[in-house]
Amino acid sequence: MIQRLQQIWGKYHLLLQIAFVASMLAFVGVAATSFFKTVDWGQVNLTLHQQSPRTLLLLTLGGIIAVIPMLGYDFTLNRLLQANYHPSYLIRCGWMTNTLTNIAGFGGILGSSLRALFYHEAGDRKTIIAAVAKLASSYQLAYQ
Repeated sequence: MIQRLQQIWGKYHLLLQIAFVASMLAFVGVAATSFFKTVDWGQVNLTLHQQSPRTLLLLTLGGIIAVIPMLGYDFTLNRLLQANYHPSYLIRCGWMTNTLTNIAGFGGILGSSLRALFYHEAGDRKTIIAAVAKLASSYQLAYQ
């Protein structure tokens, strides 16, 4: 049975990986579209215009501070993979990955898939996902 599954995987793994990534991206697209349709953008605009510049600055700083710990994840992953990505690239990729995983859910699956996509030059998919898993387990131990 296991040998048969390995044969199937060996024959169709690229197709299955492409289908998985495509289905995740489709799911994110559907979730994002649904989210953006439910937001009353007129109300958002009105509320933002009612805020003082000081409040908007504090909200922006609070958002940046909230994301910094998750960006550390990408910088640590860069070191783990012994890659040499530019810090601005790490910030962009980390910001996009964290935003999409927060909106769409599927944090671990979607996050590791997106990181494997973004950091593909640092190694093969298996190496990157193993590094993500190692890093994720380290973070889990730190917060227990």
